[in-house]
Amino acid sequence: MDVQLEFVPVFGVPNLDLLRSIPAEYLWSAQLADGAREPQGESLADDGLNYRAFAGEGDIPLVDVLRILAEKGNLRQAGPETFSRVADAMDPVEAGRRDGETTRAVLARAGIAVPKRP
Repeated sequence: MDVQLEFVPVFGVPNLDLLRSIPAEYLWSAQLADGAREPQGESLADDGLNYRAFAGEGDIPLVDVLRILAEKGNLRQAGPETFSRVADAMDPVEAGRRDGETTRAVLARAGIAVPKRP
């Protein structure tokens, strides 16, 4: 059984020290999105569904989170998870391209090797 855990200060893992304490065997996948430090919508649910930012374009310390995951040595996959009105308003191909570019960029800044695109 896999358990999904969100690194968001209001639920899941509230800080990087707690993330560091989780055994590597439980940390093998990451879905990346970013967001603003201050609420943008009417509720946390609204922010999570409509106001996420592309990876590396918000206030979440994604590079630090990814470095911790990489140091543990068990990270096997990472990819974008951007729910936002901005992405929804974009051409789907362009939104996918931007998600890919920003995700690869933040992974590279964290020192994680990213396979070349085919």
